[in-house]
Parts: sequence; C-alpha cells; structure tokens
Amino acid sequence: MSRDRPKVVYTGPEFALDALGRLTDKGYQLEHHDGDAQQLKEMLQEADALLDASMKVPLGDEMFEAASNLELIVAASTGSSHVDKNALEKHGCKLLTLKGESQVLNGLTPAAELSWALLMSAARNLRGAFSGVQQRNWNRVDYPGIMLRNKKLGLIGFGRLGQWMSRYAEAFEMDFSFFDPFVEEPSARKAQTLEELVSGVDFVSIHVHLSNETERLVDNRLLSHFKKGCVLVNTSRGEILEEHDVVAALESGVLAAVGSDVIWNEPNPEDSPLWRYSETHDNVIITPHIGGFSPDAVREVVSFSAERIINHFG
Repeated sequence: MSRDRPKVVYTGPEFALDALGRLTDKGYQLEHHDGDAQQLKEMLQEADALLDASMKVPLGDEMFEAASNLELIVAASTGSSHVDKNALEKHGCKLLTLKGESQVLNGLTPAAELSWALLMSAARNLRGAFSGVQQRNWNRVDYPGIMLRNKKLGLIGFGRLGQWMSRYAEAFEMDFSFFDPFVEEPSARKAQTLEELVSGVDFVSIHVHLSNETERLVDNRLLSHFKKGCVLVNTSRGEILEEHDVVAALESGVLAAVGSDVIWNEPNPEDSPLWRYSETHDNVIITPHIGGFSPDAVREVVSFSAERIINHFG
C-alpha cells in the first residue's frame, strides 16, 4: 500500500457515488472516472484500488504497468472478461468479482428481468412492430407473434438467473427444462446434454459464466440440434455465441429471432456479425449490456464492493 489513506478510483455511474460513503468516512481518497482509457490510465498511476462498476475500459499490460501501486480490483459484476488475467497475475494484482457472492446477488433481479423482456420482445417482434408504426405502417399482419403459453423454455445454466427465468416461465404457463453440469440434484427437468435440451424447446436462454468451456458454446454444431424456429436469448457474454454461425442460423430459419444484451468485442458493435445483421433485420434486438444496470441494483453492488475494499486494506 502506497500511503496511510489508500486511494481508490471508482469507475461507474455518478448516481452511485452516494453508495461510497463508507470509503470517504474511513478516510480513503476517492476519485471518480467517467472518461476514456487514457484518463483511467492517468488516474490509476497512484491508485491502490479500482472499484470497477463500468467494465468499459479493457485492463491489460499497459494499464497495469502504469498503475504500479495498484493491488486490488473489485468488479461490481459477476464477470470480468475485460480484465487480462495474465497481466493481472504478472503484476500481482488481486481481482474480486461478485461471482459466488450470493448474499448480495440473490436479491438482484434486473438481469433476469431484462432476459425475460428480450424473450418477450423477440417472441412478439416488438422491434419490427415499433419501427413499422414509426414509419406509419399500421398493419398487424406484418408482425405475427409467438404465444408463450404452453411453449417450452430451455435454460443453459440453472444458477440464480436461470432459476428466476424458470419462475417467470411458470407464471406464463410455460414448461421449462435446463442443462447445468454443476446442478447435482436429480430433476426431471434436467437435460443430460445440451443437444437434448435445445432439440425439444421453443426458446433457449443462456445464463452461464464465460470460460474456456463456454466460449463459442453456441456454434454450428449445437445449432444443428435446435428446433427450427427457436428464439435465442443471451444476456451472459457475447463470446458464448459463435456469431457468424448464429447469423447463418437466422438466415436459414433455424432461429426465428435473437434477443441479446451482449456482443463480441464490446463495446465495439461494428466488430459484431450479429450487430451488423441487425442493421437490416428486425428479428434481432440488441441492448448495450444493460442487464444489471438498474440504479437500485448498482447502488447495492457498489456499496458491497466498497466494503470489500475496506476489508482488504483493514
């Protein structure tokens, strides 16, 4: 630690600054980053900790080399794909995320709520219908929708978010099944393989962490098992989809629609085949990784993350 009162850089929305009161009460020096990568690099030069509630700026070798005092990064999210893990280890910096922190996560529903909103929007072609009305096309036969009742939902991942999705499905009188190798309890709803899961459902929603095992999980091989006309929802990470293959599945009709809160190489939509497809097709709706971005939820995770910084430095 570089000084008696550690310096913390907070990168995230201004409205959550009031959740950092415990840091300032304890005498921590606090700076708020709301700019680009160069500004963050300069601010981290004398920082002891980074509280990252933005996840917009990639953290790699160059950033760590500039931040010689940095010993802790606390990400106010379950994922941290923007952090170069090799650079992190090389520079001896500790990373804490919200993964596994059930005491704060279990009560947070915005990501699940957005997943359901994307599912419904894709099912009812809301993007196309809205655009049509804006263009003065008041013709409902152009925008047929899928009735949810009695349809089947397949959940890839049955952790906190997958379980919330299952509750929403039951409220809409849908059947659901799931695939999750980490769920050991026997269940009639548990598919033994991903191929089994996707072949028998009308909707697939993804709720897994990005890892070597899940990167490009949804590719041509798996898509060949999908029921024709399936709707795919992804609010996990963009890299879980092989986007070129997903676009091909949309073009062939294997997928009827896609709702996604994430893309390849965020935050650069021009690098995403799915985003490029969406420029001319209404059956894809993409939101800018807003799943957990609710002021109520953000304040909770920022406050929790601030306590972790205090616990680290003592």
